[in-house]
Amino acid sequence: MALLLTGQESDGLWNGSPQETIRRLFGLHLTVRNSTPAITKALEGLAEEISAGIQTMDPRLTDPASFEGLPFVMGNASVYVRSAFLFLATIFEQQDLPVVRMLYEKLTADLVPASWLQKYPADLNNAMRALVVHPRYASHDKVVNIVACLAQQQASDGTWGENIPFFQMVNALAHLERPDGDAQLERAFHRLKHTQNDDGTWGRRQREWNTFLVIHALRNRGLL
Repeated sequence: MALLLTGQESDGLWNGSPQETIRRLFGLHLTVRNSTPAITKALEGLAEEISAGIQTMDPRLTDPASFEGLPFVMGNASVYVRSAFLFLATIFEQQDLPVVRMLYEKLTADLVPASWLQKYPADLNNAMRALVVHPRYASHDKVVNIVACLAQQQASDGTWGENIPFFQMVNALAHLERPDGDAQLERAFHRLKHTQNDDGTWGRRQREWNTFLVIHALRNRGLL
């Protein structure tokens, strides 16, 4: 934990980078659940960046490698940073802050599930990650619509096409209590059963991370 906190600047960010700050906070959420002054300061710094419109170009936001080990994928920078901020604020039990409520409302107002699934799948994935962890927004009409659209797109092999990140979406759906989501997970789990690597991991790249997402999903569904 101390290593993750090292180097935080006065504005709450690390290296002036929203992406580095998101990575640090995600690492901290795997270590602690309750917010600390440093975590609150970092969330405030991200909120300021969002309010400013992500004016400062962070090169990490356009570097696919910087998304490795995160439940998000590279897409529209504004949608991504908002979604990551909302996910982290909720995980650290700050979901009732006015700025968090306002940004959730904006996210759901802007989100058009069918269109985003076809045109902006990365943004759909990132928005979905923020929505499924919130106790109220997990049952929002937009989430219901997302799950329905995903059901129409899911192939017989359990995937949702090459543009929807398979392991991240399996993990996101496993947060929900929806029969149509469970039906998709059943097909996805069948695929996982038959595609596990000899060493017990999944995937060709980021094997440890993919395996973490799978184990977490199985645990959420009571299968472990």
